[in-house]
Formats: sequence, structure tokens, C-alpha cells
Amino acid sequence: MDRRCGQDGDLLTLESLSQLQADILGMATRYGLRKSPVIVGHTAGFTNVVDYIAPHWHHTEQMLDGLRTTMLRTKGMPSILRADIASFGFVYIHPMSDGNGRISRFLVNDILRRDGAVPAPFIIPISATITDNSRERAGYDRALEALSKPEEVDQLVSFGRVLRQLRKDAGLTQERLALEAGIERNYVSLIERGINQPALRMIFKLADALGTTPSEILRQVEAELAMAPALPSKRRT
Repeated sequence: MDRRCGQDGDLLTLESLSQLQADILGMATRYGLRKSPVIVGHTAGFTNVVDYIAPHWHHTEQMLDGLRTTMLRTKGMPSILRADIASFGFVYIHPMSDGNGRISRFLVNDILRRDGAVPAPFIIPISATITDNSRERAGYDRALEALSKPEEVDQLVSFGRVLRQLRKDAGLTQERLALEAGIERNYVSLIERGINQPALRMIFKLADALGTTPSEILRQVEAELAMAPALPSKRRT
């Protein structure tokens, strides 16, 4: 794979991925995009455990386009972050009929080579490390599971998301909203990021600056929380 690693061109096009798939799999019966469901799991004793269900194949091309756009927009960012995005994003989409795991691990070396982080001819032996060590394999599986789960949302995060959307709908920057509400811009940022909890008086100020009501803001927060996975409750001991 060294001869293909870091080469010019867009690796995430269907044509490039199909050629890479053929190079990795050699003689195989299935090439190209998948047209069937993907369910990944394992057996625990006599029980079949489902670890992951891939997106419907009708969405794979659109999701690949999104991943390709993300990689173009993140040029210049830390290479290890870009490599993670490419690899985990690809294996999450699971677009190909076969070889998705191996292609996703190839993408790590490809991005690092393209970005000049790992020079030729060096290759990080990701697949070899995973297959030769059960502990590394388990760690890899845990990482995939953690990144594939729906994001857990609490009340502060949900309030921040609603506030950000209302601000954007009103055509306001964080600076302008802060000015209209008579608060510090940094405080708006902290609320939108789910870090700071706004007091009741602050909610009234924000609602007035946004041209809405506190009850409407809270209604939207409740609606978002109803659609999101809840955080596990903490028991006092």
C-alpha cells in the first residue's frame, strides 16, 4: 500500500475508493458501494451482541461527500486530528461492500503522509498491531463504539444549542447578542457551549434581546431534550 499512500488526487471519490478496495482485497467477489445492511457484533457465551448498525446504504454517497468536504476544509489543522476524522468517519459510514476496516486504517497513513507528518517510506502498522494483540483490538473496538454512539445531551448543552440557533435565526453575532442583553460576550459563548448555567434573570435578558420569551426558549430546550439520549441519573451514596 506504500505506493498508493499520500498520492495526489482525492482519495474519497468512488473511483479512487473502488481502486483502493481492489488493491487491498485482491481477488474478491464484491466490489464498489454496498447495497445491503451492515450489522457488526460479537458473541458473548451463547448470546449474539450487536455492536454497531451502519447507516442505510441509500445515504452512503451523501455521507462520503460530507466526509470529503470535511477533509478539504480541515487542511492545515493538526494531522493526527485529520487522520482520525478520515478513518473513524469512513468506518462509521461503512460505504463499501467489503474492506471498510482496512481502508479506514489505510486512511490514517494516507493523511499523515499527505500532510507531511510521517515521511515516506514509513508506515504505521495499525492493522498488524490490532490483529496481533487482543488488548489493542479491544481498545480499538471501544474507541469505535464511543465515537459511534449518539451524543448524550444534558440540560446545559441543550440550552446552549437552542440559544445558538435562536441567535443565528435572529442574525446576531455573539458580540451583538451580548450587547443587546447587557452582558459579556464571553458569557454568551460559555452558555452556548454548555459550560455556564444561566440564571433566571439572564434567561429573561437573552429572550428580550432575541425578541422571544423565556417560555419559548425553555419549550425548545424541552423539545430537544425529548429527542436526545438522556444522561444517566447520578445516585447519591
